[in-house]
Amino acid sequence: MRLIEQYEIEIPEEKIVSYLLSSTHRIGNHKAEFFSKIGYSQTNWKEFNNAIIILVDNCDAQLQKQNHF
Repeated sequence: MRLIEQYEIEIPEEKIVSYLLSSTHRIGNHKAEFFSKIGYSQTNWKEFNNAIIILVDNCDAQLQKQNHF
């Protein structure tokens, strides 16, 4: 199943900029360090967002467990 066919994929800007790409976030700073090594930063967060959506669009997903989310 392709997720993008079943759901609208949306990642909040706040989640990307203030967490995943933040070098000052208490938990996210290690993720930001990794993503900076492959060319992503808070200044090009939209490209990072688009790359994630393209990745999701090109991969099949299999439901393994359902929860309230």
